Amino acid sequence: MLRTTITQTTRTAVRATTTASSASAPRTFVTTAVAQKTVTETVKETADKVNKSVGSGLADAIEAGESASEKLKEGLGVGVEKTKQQAGAAKEKTEETAELAKQKANQLNAEGKKKADQHAST
Repeated sequence: MLRTTITQTTRTAVRATTTASSASAPRTFVTTAVAQKTVTETVKETADKVNKSVGSGLADAIEAGESASEKLKEGLGVGVEKTKQQAGAAKEKTEETAELAKQKANQLNAEGKKKADQHAST
């Protein structure tokens, strides 16, 4: 950028001195770095800042999602274990109830046969 400015300034100064040869004092030649940013540089910097802030926000969101996913997996693992335990307990209770019902049915059947035999013998 500085080289282009010097070249353009030099050409302008040379033209000015050659076209205005009747001028009494020669122009001084001063070069300084451009202090202001161009519009393109400003846009690039702004876009870079936005890109970094969006990227940071997305990274935080991804980390939060991963954390929630891990917690959910842990919770499901515990839930599955509890469900299995409850299913096992329910199965045992069902088997016990079925066994009691079978015993009661056998008892009632035996009592019914006994009464039937007594009825038939009378």
